[in-house]
Amino acid sequence: MARISRHYSDNHLIDSTFETRVAIYEDQIRGWFHDQARILEKNSDHAGFVLLLVSLTYVEGHAIFLRGEDSKRKSPEFFRKGFKEVFKPQGPSKSIIDRAVNALYEEVRCGLFHTGMTKGKVILGRYEESVRIELNSTGQAVSFIQIDPHKMLDQIEAHLSSYVTRLRNPKENELRNNFDSAWRLRFGQQDDPERHP
Repeated sequence: MARISRHYSDNHLIDSTFETRVAIYEDQIRGWFHDQARILEKNSDHAGFVLLLVSLTYVEGHAIFLRGEDSKRKSPEFFRKGFKEVFKPQGPSKSIIDRAVNALYEEVRCGLFHTGMTKGKVILGRYEESVRIELNSTGQAVSFIQIDPHKMLDQIEAHLSSYVTRLRNPKENELRNNFDSAWRLRFGQQDDPERHP
């Protein structure tokens, strides 16, 4: 019997209910990622990059479940959607926020996922905000990106709690249908209307 999370086996996937699928999803995210990052955080002064990596894997993945679609060939768009949903960045205009989040995608997400390290404009440390993107005086380019990975993971965990609470609400039809669509994509299942909540 294969484990699909800390508390669930592949047997739980057979004829699973919507509630079981949500519980498995939450158990996977917390057990395989967030809790492991917290263990490392407690035992190392150099856990920042791993906390950042764990946090960013949640962002694009969340957008997939939120939209119920595959992000193939649309990774920047999904990252931007997920980041805005989780962190709710503020700025003088939508275009400036999009520019800042795009820079975060290039400097942080692509840096980590492609080379194993962030690019040169990223500074990790302990700050008042989880993420602060400083644009130049024209607002056209990023001067630097400050990240507190510990606070970022705090926000990610709080968002996950809020998201699964909403998923468990039977009145959240679109959210629940999109989650199930993403679940089927993930496990290669055909679209089956009977499986929708």
